[in-house]
Amino acid sequence: MNLSKLLMEAHEEMKEIDESREIHAIKRARERYGLFLNTQDLKEIAWKIFNGEAVRLRSLPGGAASYLVKTGGQVCHVVYDPVSRMVATFLELNQKRKGSYRRAGRQGPRVWKRRK
Repeated sequence: MNLSKLLMEAHEEMKEIDESREIHAIKRARERYGLFLNTQDLKEIAWKIFNGEAVRLRSLPGGAASYLVKTGGQVCHVVYDPVSRMVATFLELNQKRKGSYRRAGRQGPRVWKRRK
């Protein structure tokens, strides 16, 4: 296999991952806010966040952060991933973080013990 073919396959995989993230965010916007958004709307929300037209609430694990953004005539609680420059999901206004440790299959935060 040559390098260009490997790069093309990796690019296609990345596009599929981005599309599934967009679909997730669109579904959560509909579920939690009754908004029927498309990918262009998500790009506009990401642009608002990037340009400082949103209120940053807190940092989240993995470098993401949650914001309050006005879209579709209402204020939404959005998680934005600065690495991919994409809206990751929509949270309910009173929701502090996406999921919980147990739901994600984790046992909770690590507890560090002192060495003796």
